Amino acid sequence: MVKEVSFEDVKVGTDLGTFEVTITPELVQSYAGSVDAAHHPWYLGNSPFGGPIAPVIVVEDLALGLLGKEFRIKAEGGGVHAKTSVEVLQPPLVGQKVSIQGTLVDKYIRREKYYFEYQFVARDGQGNVLVRGVHTNVSLPAGTAARVR
Repeated sequence: MVKEVSFEDVKVGTDLGTFEVTITPELVQSYAGSVDAAHHPWYLGNSPFGGPIAPVIVVEDLALGLLGKEFRIKAEGGGVHAKTSVEVLQPPLVGQKVSIQGTLVDKYIRREKYYFEYQFVARDGQGNVLVRGVHTNVSLPAGTAARVR
């Protein structure tokens, strides 16, 4: 059961856990279609990386689930994903087992909204870093309305 916590309860440095995923051709195609590249030859066959690769969005999107895996931050006013930065060192290969680990690296209040930043690192079976990045999520306290610019 996922526990619900407040902004104050969340500690910077919290380990958000690790999970493992095998990059399958089906997984690649489901994401490749979302970036309008379902028929790109690197996703289907040979690539300069030694075989078919996965779009990096596969890892990036799966890492979004890390924040809600162990706990859920109370956001009576709702919440939204605000920003992502990603560094690709090597694309994941089809057939590869990839582990994705996350850590809460910062939290702050800006304009009466609660911001959480968590880092994710995706590694291959030998421990080599494939992709790393930071996601920023915003939680709105009760009675706070989101502004659209």
